[in-house]
Amino acid sequence: ILENLGIMSTVITPIRKSREISGVIGTDSMSENKRWSDHEKTFLKVIGEAVNSSLLRLKEEIKLRENEHRLQEAQEIAKLGNWVLNTETFEVQGSEEFYRIVEFEEGVGWDQMIRIAHPDDQEKLMMGMNEVHIENKPWINEFRLIMKDKTTKWVQVNGRTHLNNEGKVYQIVGTILDITERKQAEDLLQYRLTLGNLIAEISGNFLNMAHEMLDT
Repeated sequence: ILENLGIMSTVITPIRKSREISGVIGTDSMSENKRWSDHEKTFLKVIGEAVNSSLLRLKEEIKLRENEHRLQEAQEIAKLGNWVLNTETFEVQGSEEFYRIVEFEEGVGWDQMIRIAHPDDQEKLMMGMNEVHIENKPWINEFRLIMKDKTTKWVQVNGRTHLNNEGKVYQIVGTILDITERKQAEDLLQYRLTLGNLIAEISGNFLNMAHEMLDT
């Protein structure tokens, strides 16, 4: 078959993944029935190993991208984002869902996060961050954010510190969860409970009045 293709001689080497052969790489001569030297065989083997290494890296990159896509999709479904605060620059970097929740572009400053917090929650937000930064305590709290369209969004924020080799805080990492729908459901439930209690009270007063009128 090789002669029919005009190939006079060929040399191949396997591409191995651990003990398994994932492919082969080779070269041929169409001008002469060549006897391949050990140097040429070694060179071909080195090329095969380089190809194999590149294929493995490509496979890992594809796997990593798939995992990142799954993570992004899961965060979007859960309305859960993650963030990192640099304690030197006070710049916040976050996941796609983080930016979707706070409605900002990349490269958010901590001062911007303070500004979009509800005025009644800004002090609580700053005190919570100081607690996790200075006292190195895990932090969790709920805040209201005022969005660009003036709507209010409830979020739950978690944070904890990362220390450098000197034991100093160099970044704060955490999550942000959009709990607006939960808060709305809680408000609706509280409204229904309040309304139910009011109706029960009015009904009770009406029945008492009716009994009094019948007694007279």
